[in-house]
Amino acid sequence: MSKPVTPTFYQSKAALLLKDIISEDSLTRKEARRFLGHYKFEKQDLELLHAAVSRSYDDDTSSMTFYRVRKQLFEAIEGLNENASYGFIEKIYPGLDSLPELQVEALKVLLYSKSKDGYAVFEKLTADKLPDNQYSYNLFRALSDSLELNTEFLPKVFKYITYPGYRSDLLYLASTLIDSSKINPSFFEPYEKIMIDLFKKDLADLTVDNIEHQYMLEENLTSAAELMKNFPENTSYISLLEELSKHKNCNVAIEAVKLLLSISKKG
Repeated sequence: MSKPVTPTFYQSKAALLLKDIISEDSLTRKEARRFLGHYKFEKQDLELLHAAVSRSYDDDTSSMTFYRVRKQLFEAIEGLNENASYGFIEKIYPGLDSLPELQVEALKVLLYSKSKDGYAVFEKLTADKLPDNQYSYNLFRALSDSLELNTEFLPKVFKYITYPGYRSDLLYLASTLIDSSKINPSFFEPYEKIMIDLFKKDLADLTVDNIEHQYMLEENLTSAAELMKNFPENTSYISLLEELSKHKNCNVAIEAVKLLLSISKKG
């Protein structure tokens, strides 16, 4: 005598979805993954999400990074913003060392928490280095809308401006904190030489042939210029802004001209 089949309406829809994203049936798997980013997970699904993101998937190294299964799972965990995820991220993070893009997604869970506990785990995991990732995927962008907390946090992470992919977000955040009078511009004075060196390197790399890195370089240069405007007495910074204003790349040149005009009006 066969066992009765349990009706699916008694089963967790989240559990069914997370089962289907690894289905052996290609059509079922494809449809489930297409729907994954649109499903609204609940707090009670957190353990299921932790288990699902701990697995390896066939698209872990896909060039279509935006649609990777684990990226969407990390985003779902981030959206729930539960303290239980901080320890979980700390546990799985080292195992993602060969997948820096996914390490970034894991770190986002901590930074987008906008909590001291989440930030503390972030500091612990990145004490030696950040993921060796060309692009930040807005890792530090999360900090911009929590100014009080980040007044304390930015000084701890500003050293990471040496990473090209993370530079622009940190520089923009620095400008935001200065503009909001949350941090004294004098904090950035010890970074003058390194900021000038990084600016010159990005400027040299921004060529017509370097299409692959063009957006990142433009962002790095315009964010550095935005920060430099806060030091109108610094002749080295002003010289760099003037050089940038003459660049063949219209995007960065226009921004530099705007900043120079704003400086001259204040003067």
